[in-house]
Amino acid sequence: MMVFDQAYKFVQYWEGGFVNDSKDPGGSTKYGISFRFLKGLAPALGDIDGDGDVDADDILALTPEKVREIYREVFWRRQCLDELPPFAAAFMFDTSINMGPRRAGKILQRVLNRHGAGLVVDGAAGPRTRQATLTICSDCCKGGEVMRELPFRRVRAY
Repeated sequence: MMVFDQAYKFVQYWEGGFVNDSKDPGGSTKYGISFRFLKGLAPALGDIDGDGDVDADDILALTPEKVREIYREVFWRRQCLDELPPFAAAFMFDTSINMGPRRAGKILQRVLNRHGAGLVVDGAAGPRTRQATLTICSDCCKGGEVMRELPFRRVRAY
């Protein structure tokens, strides 16, 4: 879990407190969790204040501990990021939070394909993508190239 802890600290460095920017399509946001995102979660995760619904009050009720729980479940565990090399796991975590898991998965798959993975670029970073990541990154040269290429591909994806 040490890699998660480090990745989480990195994300929280950039995510602030409560913001309600009318130009943000996600709605009000706190600690990087938008109202739109929160409404899409299962009630067990999204109903922060425990009143039976997910509304703007739930954004206000978010605590750093609850955000950590949501991030761990939605962006770390569901993508099995403990199975990836640390730099790839941290990349997928941060990119998934900012761009969504599908886009993060597509970026990773495209980079891996440049190194011979032969993956379908569908954004579903499942067992084949995880195995390709481990195989390619176990080669010091290719692993270093993947590590350098991922952030550049992310910037280009915006």
